[in-house]
Amino acid sequence: MNNSDPEFPEYKAVLSGGEGRYVLYIRELGILASGPDVATAHRELEEKKRQVFSEFKDAGIAGELPPSDADQADTAGTRHKNFAIRTLIVMAAALVVVVTATVGARSVITAGVDAVKIKPGEIHLKLLEDKLIATLHAAADPRNDYSAEKREQVLRDLRTIVERYKPFADEVRPLISGGDEARPSQPETGN
Repeated sequence: MNNSDPEFPEYKAVLSGGEGRYVLYIRELGILASGPDVATAHRELEEKKRQVFSEFKDAGIAGELPPSDADQADTAGTRHKNFAIRTLIVMAAALVVVVTATVGARSVITAGVDAVKIKPGEIHLKLLEDKLIATLHAAADPRNDYSAEKREQVLRDLRTIVERYKPFADEVRPLISGGDEARPSQPETGN
């Protein structure tokens, strides 16, 4: 239904009846008009609609008019559009993260494969060796000397780590030495 006042929402008028009696109504505003033809019913409905708008405007509560079906549809459509846009943004961000992680993982794996050189009887990990050497040099540098308190803390931490992992080292030692005792201990079964 055409709205003559752009300040107010557009409402859909529903037509029913026929055969000399036509009824038009706007569900949201609770107004109804009838006439012997559609034009008469429409004029009466427009007048009642203007009267409702005027009453709301005069009371200073024009913003309290109920939303029209068109407004609700626009709001729902806007919400769906916003949801779709947000979803696309999240998916694009996730794709960037996955691609970045894949490229990063590939380069790490490639670098690791290039750094591992297998020689008969020996596995040489160049990256580990280089890192260990750099760490040792940094630790030996007098500028990086620990305070007495820090040194005690490091020693306590090392003792804890050694105690925690000693059983594993005891199991691995015979395997590394290659002697007759190179068989790991088997847990006893109740046989």
